[in-house]
Amino acid sequence: MVRSLDKKSPREAIEFILQLLKYNDNNGNPYSDVYWLATLIQSIGELELGKQHISFITSLLKRLERFLQSDRSTPSYNWILTMACIQTLTQIGLKTPSVLPLVYDWIKSFRNFEYWKVRLQANKSLLSLEFYNNGLDAALSLFLDYLDEESCFRGM
Repeated sequence: MVRSLDKKSPREAIEFILQLLKYNDNNGNPYSDVYWLATLIQSIGELELGKQHISFITSLLKRLERFLQSDRSTPSYNWILTMACIQTLTQIGLKTPSVLPLVYDWIKSFRNFEYWKVRLQANKSLLSLEFYNNGLDAALSLFLDYLDEESCFRGM
């Protein structure tokens, strides 16, 4: 990881990742670049944004929204892009409390997703955010609510 003297990600690194995501073009390539994109998306979550870089949050969230919309219209293998976006949104929410309500609502929309791995990732992320925000009791209560709601645990 690239860090500056203040232990934050340098502006150039943030801009570089944004440019890679923005101008990625796999047209004409017979092979999928979904794993490359998922890795780039996850690298957003690894960024340490200082107060001077908060302006990048909007751009980063717009990029994630674009990939989520793209993955809904043309699903990636095992919804890898959606899973990477959920993980990254969780990391952003944990590091940037100002966007936590937005991130929480965004991830919550994936709780009833048709693919079980996406549902699982969304639930894990929401539990992490709940624990970080409201403590262990709230996270355990939310987990018990999830157990009651999850259809795979119901008898036939």
